[in-house]
Amino acid sequence: MHPTANKYILYVRKSSEAEDRQVASAGDQVAELVPLAKRLGLNIVEIIEEAKSAKSPGRDKFNEMVRRINSGEIDGIICWKINRLARNSIDGGQIIYLLQEGKIKHIQCYNNSHYPTDNLVPLYVEFGVANQFIKDQSMDVKRGMRRKAARGWWPTLLPPGYVHIKQNKYDGTKEGITISEENKKKLKSLWRIILKGNRSIKAVHLHAKLLDMRTHKGSPISYSTLYAMLSNEFYCGYYHWNNEQGIRERIKGKHDPVITENEFKQVQEILADKKKPIRNKTRLEFDFNGMIRCGACERAIVGQRKVQYWCAYCKIKYSGTTSTRCPECDIALSQQPKRKAYKVTYYGCAGRKYGCKSKFLEESQLKMQLLTLLSRIELTHEFILFYALAMQNIESNDEIAQASLESQLKKRIQELENRKSNYAIMRADNEIQNNEYQEFRRKVEKDLDEVQYQFSLIRDSHEVDNELKKMSRIASKCIEITRGKSNEARRSLFHEIGSNPTLIDKKLDLSIPKPFISLKNCEEVYYRNKDGVELSDMLNYKGDSIESHYLNHQFSELCAALKQTRTVFLSHSQDTIVQKLIKKRIVKRFEDDSGQRSAGEQ
Repeated sequence: MHPTANKYILYVRKSSEAEDRQVASAGDQVAELVPLAKRLGLNIVEIIEEAKSAKSPGRDKFNEMVRRINSGEIDGIICWKINRLARNSIDGGQIIYLLQEGKIKHIQCYNNSHYPTDNLVPLYVEFGVANQFIKDQSMDVKRGMRRKAARGWWPTLLPPGYVHIKQNKYDGTKEGITISEENKKKLKSLWRIILKGNRSIKAVHLHAKLLDMRTHKGSPISYSTLYAMLSNEFYCGYYHWNNEQGIRERIKGKHDPVITENEFKQVQEILADKKKPIRNKTRLEFDFNGMIRCGACERAIVGQRKVQYWCAYCKIKYSGTTSTRCPECDIALSQQPKRKAYKVTYYGCAGRKYGCKSKFLEESQLKMQLLTLLSRIELTHEFILFYALAMQNIESNDEIAQASLESQLKKRIQELENRKSNYAIMRADNEIQNNEYQEFRRKVEKDLDEVQYQFSLIRDSHEVDNELKKMSRIASKCIEITRGKSNEARRSLFHEIGSNPTLIDKKLDLSIPKPFISLKNCEEVYYRNKDGVELSDMLNYKGDSIESHYLNHQFSELCAALKQTRTVFLSHSQDTIVQKLIKKRIVKRFEDDSGQRSAGEQ
C-alpha cells in the first residue's frame, strides 16, 4: 500500500529560456497532465511553469518548490517526465532524498510514477541518463560550432549588420553569412567617421542614431554596443574561436568584410589613444564667450552650438543632437528627403545648472542688438580727421592760458607750503595750541590737495587729449571689430569702452560712457555746421590752427562742442584712465613731499 499525497504541484519546464523556442511544449504538457490528474483523482494546488535550463543548479521556481516540500506545504509532484525536474546531479539528488525521506509521497509522470517504497535504482538511472544527455548534447553542439567556425562561418549570434543564411537541402541554399548593401553603407560611414581621428565615440553614436541603426532584436544601437562593434575584428574579416585543445585561434572568415585590416588597426590605435586623440583638441570658438554677464545672477554668458533640422513634412524645427525623430510627426530623420543640418549658436547664462532661469538668445539676434547699441557711438573717418585737426588747434590756443594758469597754481602751492611751515613754527614756539595747529594744518592740506589736483589736470591735459583721440579711433572701428572674427579684438574693444554688457530676458544692455556720447554729439554738431566744406579742403590748411572761417560765429557751436568733449572726459568720475593719470601725478608729488619732510626732520 503506497502513501497517499494530498497536495500536488504541476511542474512544467521548458528546455530553453528563449521565448521563441519550444513555447508550445509547455502548453502541451499542461494539456496532457491536467486531465491525467483528474482521472487519477490528484489534487493540483498550483501549476508552476519555468523557462530555464536544468543542466545546472540555480532555478528559482524549482528551489521554491523544494522549500515548500520541506516545509510540508506540498507532498506530491506531477510532471511530464522525470528529466523535467532535473538534469544535474545536485537537483536530482535533492528529489531522490526527499522521496526517500517521505517528504515527497508521490511523483506522477505521464507514463509512470514513483513512491518512497519503490526501488530507487531506476530513478537514479533516469536522472543519470538525463544528465548524460545534456553532456552529450553539449559536446555535439560544441563540435558542430567548432567545425562551422573552422569552415569560415561564425557559428553564433552575429554582430549588428550581418545575418545568417541557413542551409536548405531542398532548394540548394548553402550556409553562409550575408550583409545588405544598406547596412554595409551605414557601417562604412561609421568607420570613416572614427578614422578621421577627431570625433568622439559619443559623436559617432549620435551618427548611428541618425542612420537609425539597430540590433538584431530591433532596439537602437547603444553606446556600449557601438564601442564593442568598433573593437570587433569581425568587421575586417577575422574572428577568434577555440580549437579541439581549447586554444584560441584567429580564423579568416568567408563573410564580406566592411573595412580592411589596416583600417581596423588604425581604429584600435585611435580608441586606445596611442597615436591619435579620440577627441578634437581644438575647442569651439564663440564670438562673445565670457564678454557679457547675466543680468540675473551676474555669471558669464557662454555660447552653445546646436545641430537643428527642419522636418520635410510638418515644417517643425527640432534638435538633431538629442532627437533622431521629428517630435511632431514621429518620422525618423533618416527617412526624410533632402535633410540638411543647420548649426545654430545660442548664448545663455553659465549658471543655468545652478538654477538661473535666463533664456537663451541666438547669436544673430545678440549681434544685431550689440550693433544697434554700438551705432550710438560710431564715428565716421571724416569726423575723426577733423577732430584731430581741431584738437590740435585747441591745444595750441590753450598753451598760453595753460602756462599762465600753471604759474598761478605754482605760486598758490608755494604760499600754502609756506603757511604750513609757519604754523609748524608757531606751534613749536607755543604761540598756538595743539588743537589749533591741527585745525590749521588740516585746512591747509585740504586746500593744497585741491590746488595740486587742478595742477595735475593742466599738466595731464596733453595726455587727456591723446586719450580722447584714441577713444575717437575706437568709436570709428567699433562696428567693424564687432563684425570681425577676432575674439581678442572684441574683448579689447569692451575693455577700452569700459562697459560691462549684461543680458537679461533676451535683451542686451550696454552702458555707454559719457565721453563716447559726447564725441557722438560733437559729430552731429560737425555735420550740422560744416556747410558744404569738404574734408580735402580741411587737409589743405597749413599751420598749427584751423582757418578763421572755422572759428567764426557759424562754427561757434562746433567749437563749444569740441571743448565740451574735454570737459566731459575730465569730469567723468568713472573714467579709469583719468583717475589713473591723476592718481599717478598726486601720489608722486606726495612721495616727493614726504621725502623732503623726512630729510628736514633728520
